[in-house]
Formats: sequence, C-alpha cells, structure tokens
Amino acid sequence: MKRYWENSLSPSHNYVLALVLLALYELGKMLFISGPVKIVNAVDAWFNYLLQLLPYRTWMISLAIALIGLIFFYQDRKRDIRLSYATLFFMWLEALVWAIVVFQWMPWIMKRLLAMKIIRYTPTFLEAITLSLGAGFYEELFFRLLLVQGFFLLLRLFKKDPRHPLWVLFVVVFCAFLFALAHHIGPFADPLKAPIFAQRMIFGLLMNVLLVFRGFAITAWCHAWYDVLIDLFRFLF
Repeated sequence: MKRYWENSLSPSHNYVLALVLLALYELGKMLFISGPVKIVNAVDAWFNYLLQLLPYRTWMISLAIALIGLIFFYQDRKRDIRLSYATLFFMWLEALVWAIVVFQWMPWIMKRLLAMKIIRYTPTFLEAITLSLGAGFYEELFFRLLLVQGFFLLLRLFKKDPRHPLWVLFVVVFCAFLFALAHHIGPFADPLKAPIFAQRMIFGLLMNVLLVFRGFAITAWCHAWYDVLIDLFRFLF
C-alpha cells in the first residue's frame, strides 16, 4: 500500500494517466462531436485561442508534451520509481471510487444547503461523455494543476510555507471560488445564481482537496468519472 501511494503521486504515473484522458477526449471530439460549430470544453477553447499565437503549434505542443514526459520519467528513475501498469489501473479505479463518493454526496450537500436539483444541459449522449472527459482534463489542468500549484509556487517565492494549514486552506478556497466564477463568464455561461455558484464552489473545494492529497491524474479522472456518472443517470433514468 505504501508503494502504491508513492507511485500514484509520482510525476510519471500522473503524466501517463492524464495523457490517456486527454487522448480519449481528443478521440471523442473527432468521432462524436460534429456540425458546423463544434462544442468543446470552455477551458479547451481558451487554450486553443492562446495556442493560435504559436507558430507550428501542433509540433510545438507535441514536442512540449514529449519533453515533459521525458523529464518526469527521468526524475522518477532517479528515485527508483518504475512505471507500473498495475499502479495506473488502480489509480484509474481509485478515481472512479472518489467520483462515486462525490456523486453520492453532492446532492445531499446541496439539498441541505440550498435544496437545488442537478443542473441539466442538452448535448447528445456521446457528445456529453466526450465533454466530460474534456472537463476532467482541461478544467483540472487549469484550475487545479496550474492555478493551485501556481499559488503554492508563489508562496514559496515569497518565503511562505505552502504546507502551512492556513495557506493550504486559503489556496483551496480561493481557487474553488475562481473555478466557480469561471462558469459564469462568457456567452454560454451559467446564470449567476447562488445555488449554481454554490454547487460549483463545493465541487471545486472537493477537487482541490483531492489534488493536494492524491495528485493530478486521480483528480482529473475523478472529475471525468463524476461528469460521466451524471450523463449516464441523465440519459438512462
């Protein structure tokens, strides 16, 4: 169990499992999302807009992904951590377990706070599954990996201890607030109402805590699994 815990927090295992999620999302976009205007995850659209500024962006992105992977594998080799398919599989299952826990508890929390129902939207089933994978990767990449870890890096630069409980609490809460607020910005945003904002805020808090303790890949897959579970219940029941 100790070995699994160490491996599941290693950069190389998080890199591979997150890459699988990204690949499934991109494959889903090609196969299941069609029409003159493709529906994509909002953060995906933001990244694509910024990447338009890069020359040879496809090659640049591929090279960056490959270099990051090599760095992660090199770092783990120095720590005597080898890539384990069993670890990847159990990380994937652990993410599903966390998603089921969140899926079970979110309606209970919201009912006691605001007595609200799950928010509904209307893509097709396969489009919804694809968008769920995209939300798991891109939203966690931006709001959790870049934003949360970015704040921890800033704290180190200002000679603050990012492991101090008060700083951890501040970063977790503030980044959850930004995550919730982002869903109310743009032409296709949710209406700015207390129940909807509170739901996003609570979900952001749960994902931030999961990131701090279990790393990026499990958090990203948990987010994706959670959205998939909502899609399944919406279409089947």
